Amino acid sequence: MNTIQNLVAPHPEWMRLHYLDMLADQGIDPSDMGGPGQSFPTTEKKTVHLSSQQNVAVTFDPNADHAVTQSMQTAFNEIVGSVKDLSSLNISATTNGHVVGSNHEIGDAVDINWMNGIHISNSGKGLEMAKSLEAAAMMNPNIRFVEGPIGNFVRTEPGGKWFPSPFLGKSNFTHVHFDVFPKK
Repeated sequence: MNTIQNLVAPHPEWMRLHYLDMLADQGIDPSDMGGPGQSFPTTEKKTVHLSSQQNVAVTFDPNADHAVTQSMQTAFNEIVGSVKDLSSLNISATTNGHVVGSNHEIGDAVDINWMNGIHISNSGKGLEMAKSLEAAAMMNPNIRFVEGPIGNFVRTEPGGKWFPSPFLGKSNFTHVHFDVFPKK
């Protein structure tokens, strides 16, 4: 049975193209949308590091503590500061482990995999943590793309309407990703 399901499961590239077609049908220019697999150049340099705040201890996976843009740091601080009862989090990726030109590589994205000692997941307390972080990220007008166990969402302009974005695979269940609109 699993073999049959694997044969008929939609290919991620087909899903991405279908998604972009759906946006175009709604009168949205998909080239402005971003989302999975799309990055935008920024005029900002990677000059600052994410760090602990007054009530939230921030740690990093090995090789994840790299400089990011000021826009990313500002949004990160606002989001982390707005999550109720958050005392600690772990960052699994800033600019590490991603392709050249990606939103991570240019310093405009972050992945968070632990909150208050609980691993982000698609069930139990890990899901509760993901919900609070994804909701906080989506309330920030400067966040362009959010990915995690609750779903993937993208918007075309700061403070604009959120649109669902394609599922990217099992990694969606292990962390919350968000990236900022690039400076032009």
